[in-house]
Amino acid sequence: MGLVEKAPKKIVWRAIKYYKQNKVSDVKETEPDCYMGEVSGSGKSKYKVFI
Repeated sequence: MGLVEKAPKKIVWRAIKYYKQNKVSDVKETEPDCYMGEVSGSGKSKYKVFI
């Protein structure tokens, strides 16, 4: 079972939306099926996200 099947659908769809809007600036797999990323928020803010 992969990450898409394990994570809540709402989170997966939001991640896809951010990716398509080119708001994802970095992604790293921290352990199997766990990822840390950096996304652009409103303005110049950047946020660390975990899934």
